[in-house]
Amino acid sequence: MMTPFRLATRFLFSRKSRTILSTLGISLGFALLFATNILMTSLETANEGIAEEKYGRYEIIAGYQTASSFLTDEQVKDIQSYQEVTRTSSFLYPYIGDDHPYQSVTQLQPMYIGVDRVSLTSEHPLGKLSSGTLPGNGEVAIPYSWAKSHHLSIGSELTLPFPPGKDRTVHVSGILAKSEHTNFIFLFERKWLSEVTGQSGHTTTVMLDLSDWREKEAVLQKLNEIDPDLYIDRQAAKDTERSQLGGLKPLVQGLGAAVTLGSTLLLISTLQMSIQERKKEIATLRLLGSKRRQIVWLVMTEAIILALVSALLGIGIGAGLAFMLQGVLARISGLSITGLTFDPSFALLSLVGGLMVTVAGSCLPAILASRERPLHAYREASIHGHQGGWFRNLLGAVAIAFSLTMALVGGTKGYLASAALLTIGTAFLLPSLFSWTIRALSSLLALLIRNGASLARRSTLRQARRSVQIAAVTMLACSVGIVGTGVLGTVKQDTTKSIMDRYPLDHILQSNTGMDQDGFDQELFHDIHGLDGVSAVPIYKGKLMITDGWKIHGTDMSTIDVDGRPELLTYLQPVDWKILQQAFPHMISAGELKMSDFNQGGVVITSFMSKKLDLQVGDSISMVKESSYDYSSGKWRKGFKPVDLTVTGIIRAFPFGDQEDFSFYTSPGWMEANIGPVSLDEIHYSLTDSSKVKENEAFIQTFVQNEGTSEAISLDKGEELELLHHQFTQRAAFLGISISLICLLALIGLMNNMTGSLKERRKEIATMRALGISLRKISRLILAEGVLITSAGGILGALYGTIVLQLLLAALDHHSFVMTWSFTGGCLILSPILGMAAVLFPLWQLRRTSILQELADH
Repeated sequence: MMTPFRLATRFLFSRKSRTILSTLGISLGFALLFATNILMTSLETANEGIAEEKYGRYEIIAGYQTASSFLTDEQVKDIQSYQEVTRTSSFLYPYIGDDHPYQSVTQLQPMYIGVDRVSLTSEHPLGKLSSGTLPGNGEVAIPYSWAKSHHLSIGSELTLPFPPGKDRTVHVSGILAKSEHTNFIFLFERKWLSEVTGQSGHTTTVMLDLSDWREKEAVLQKLNEIDPDLYIDRQAAKDTERSQLGGLKPLVQGLGAAVTLGSTLLLISTLQMSIQERKKEIATLRLLGSKRRQIVWLVMTEAIILALVSALLGIGIGAGLAFMLQGVLARISGLSITGLTFDPSFALLSLVGGLMVTVAGSCLPAILASRERPLHAYREASIHGHQGGWFRNLLGAVAIAFSLTMALVGGTKGYLASAALLTIGTAFLLPSLFSWTIRALSSLLALLIRNGASLARRSTLRQARRSVQIAAVTMLACSVGIVGTGVLGTVKQDTTKSIMDRYPLDHILQSNTGMDQDGFDQELFHDIHGLDGVSAVPIYKGKLMITDGWKIHGTDMSTIDVDGRPELLTYLQPVDWKILQQAFPHMISAGELKMSDFNQGGVVITSFMSKKLDLQVGDSISMVKESSYDYSSGKWRKGFKPVDLTVTGIIRAFPFGDQEDFSFYTSPGWMEANIGPVSLDEIHYSLTDSSKVKENEAFIQTFVQNEGTSEAISLDKGEELELLHHQFTQRAAFLGISISLICLLALIGLMNNMTGSLKERRKEIATMRALGISLRKISRLILAEGVLITSAGGILGALYGTIVLQLLLAALDHHSFVMTWSFTGGCLILSPILGMAAVLFPLWQLRRTSILQELADH
């Protein structure tokens, strides 16, 4: 007897056309995996430069957050000796935390930081300079805003306290870059600062750059051995940027898995078709003494040969595909790909992984082949029908029942569990669902083909065991498309709304200062608002306040215990009501907006706040500044002064606030008279005269540069929307490519399926033609079979995808019903067209068949 390898090879060569088509289809899955890896690896290489520019060229910061704990020089040298570490930079924070005795001297000073004069220091956000150099002995680098407000420049002198040492005069060596991180810090040379503060040999934190960021875990383990209580900043955001590629990598991996699943289903269908075509040969082997396990091994050997050839072909196709698509991917991702990066280990992994999937996928057809009864095979008994069996249907029904239960439970985990159980239940019930759908569709098809619909139904159901895999691939394409477009469209819609809410006007200038720091001067707003062709609205900085004597009834808002009773932590913000009403005239829902009321302690709240706390016009509130609260004792500090306020108006929503707004709004005049000086946090503006856009933008930049109290960050609604559109297009492109590949797999699979089916039925078809049935009618019957298979997959995919879409959106806290009508309609229209296209080649072969030859052969 031949070896299983030789026999499997002979079987494959006996059906060359089917083998070629199957190899091509399965190789597409391998090609996508391999091309995806090359392109993603290349993107990672390009993205690494962006991540380093954004987060710095360092991987870890380790140390302490108190002045009483520090790393010694020996410990720092030990860290520098790690083989994974290429560069280090040490920092000293002599007055960090609340455990040093110099609070009264240093609390009004910027934070002192000692740094090394090495290139790595400049990679840290605190070490970036806009001009000058890092400080040396007796030198200091100061914030940009500090230099502006105190009229300092490089070379200027400052006399500063250095407790427990004496005051010292230092020279300005550099101006720090504009950043929210550097608004209130002074940089000194570390060793010099340690000497003048009496902390020689101390290092608070050390910054590490690694030869390979993937070795980060090994370094973290070594640092943990030094002290388990070390504070570690592992640059998690940078790692996320690397691993996610701006959200592209998970999407591409998920779609790659979907295409791989399609390839697996195609493989299973191919093996089942091969078994059905060779059932007499397999029966002969059984009669000659072959055992069942030998039949199983024969089928699995055939599957391994098919998968191995497909994998090698797929690797070649994938390499070529990656080369052709690198320019497209660069345009889609917005990254500059200078060359392709090839990972040989992934090629081997793809090969081994593909073979493992092949072995797993071939188990079912192999077992079915081993159970084939020889006498049935010789009698041409029909074993194609496949409705899943009562036990399989029972498991599917139970899974779907549990899915419904988890959906009723709700919550993110509940909805995700419901989607997973629904998928399992659908997989178990798929043969029965396919059968029921075919029967229903054939009833509709009878309206178009009166005499052939029932025959098409019987032929389709007779080979349901292998046709159901083709329907599953079509179902996969439709469901992936519906879920993908639904999630992408909803996220885009919600994000667009969020951007529109965030930008009532087209542009924002942010002061980028802390809550207790001054923002823009009001003159900056007047300069911008006074430009011809500019409409602007000022947003003032508010103050944290705590109510005094408030009676809270079960609110879920932030509270603070004062003398054992809960008080509301809220926000009091001044508003220029005159300008705001000009821009948004229909805000008021109750009460009035009168300046005389504001001067008497009147405040305005939103409708949300009114409902949340049951506040109405005329209600009184007493508040105290949050700074008057002593958190250690839970009591008011001595000399605290409450202010009495009265609700005089209710607005529907503050145009520049959150939907759940818990602020109280007053006037700038009252705020300055009773709470303290006011400044601007943001300036929102629109350029209303298109002919003066460039001119006004230049004026605004000049105004901002002359602003001395803080730096400004400029935000543009148009840029945000353009970025969102680019990201949506980027993801939609990958989704479209993946769906197209899955459809191509379905096309190849059905083409194979129909080719094998017609070969099995060639005697039956030849007899029909001999009896006078025209080739046109037979062709119409075969077209109907292809349409039934893919239409069933399209309908089931549309139904399943729509339900899963709702569950996933509910898990994302989006509970309104979403239906992708255009894509769902396209699936229902294109799925029968896909079926018709798949049978064209088998029909062409059928037309070349000789009736007499077929009858003579049988």
